Amino acid sequence: MRKRLTAFIGGAHFDRMGKLRGQVIDGASNPGVLKSAPGGAGLNTARVASKLGVGTSICGPVGDDVEQHVLRNLLKAENIQDGLVTVKGRQTGSYVSIIGADGELIIGFNDLALNEEMSAQWVLEKCSAPLNSADQWFITANLSRSAVRELVEYATVPIIAATVSQSKAIRFRGVLDKIEVMFTNAKEAQSLLGRTDGGSVELAGVLVERGIKSGVITDGANPLVYWIDGSVGELAVPQVGQVVDVTGAGDALAGAVIAGLDRGLSFVDAVGVGIKAAGKTIGTDKPVLEEMSWALLDDLES
Repeated sequence: MRKRLTAFIGGAHFDRMGKLRGQVIDGASNPGVLKSAPGGAGLNTARVASKLGVGTSICGPVGDDVEQHVLRNLLKAENIQDGLVTVKGRQTGSYVSIIGADGELIIGFNDLALNEEMSAQWVLEKCSAPLNSADQWFITANLSRSAVRELVEYATVPIIAATVSQSKAIRFRGVLDKIEVMFTNAKEAQSLLGRTDGGSVELAGVLVERGIKSGVITDGANPLVYWIDGSVGELAVPQVGQVVDVTGAGDALAGAVIAGLDRGLSFVDAVGVGIKAAGKTIGTDKPVLEEMSWALLDDLES
């Protein structure tokens, strides 16, 4: 039997992460540690899903530089179908995060112009092979608003959406009723809905009304809110011993939920697995836990 394939569109770039050694001092040089690694919401989620047995591909633009070779080597090593397209004379995108000593994000900024310049037509033409063979598409808001909208409207397979940031979440407006599963957080959901307040349960109710079949809203250590077929519920987020770095936690959640659904778990059980995967991830200084596996997560199913 052919393994189901999930195509991840966009979100393969480099993460550059700075971790402060002490309290932040505004307007001054702060001591810390700087690391870089392959990242992006699409790539991180695909890696987690692949480690948990999901058939995966990733497509989108990369630059004509050393970083693209690092990305391609990683895809090959982790059995992810390579649908990346090299754009001559351009630089692979990057995301820079500054993390406090407590592991929480202080500020992040991105240089992802290459992703945002690609139209839906470019994606459909350049990435036709992985897209045409996929059973579902995972689309992040790292693409332009017009590309996101046109891809969602064009798709003939289920769409999984990730809002990725407050500023980009609005790119899914107008196509919410075409989304099968959405991954977002409380602030991103507020932005998506054009609001400045509202708790996760309330926001989930509005997203249900807008036609999204299922999804999750995270809010740090507060209970995760999910919805499925019009029913909204909450799941507790277990306390983590030490938060090292929150980078990649949402991606781990999404990747594990996709894997759980692929394995035949109910949506609620799959979300429970995702919570465990996210908890394991924030206890490390890497956006993807190298040892992620079902053996690591099986205690959630007992």
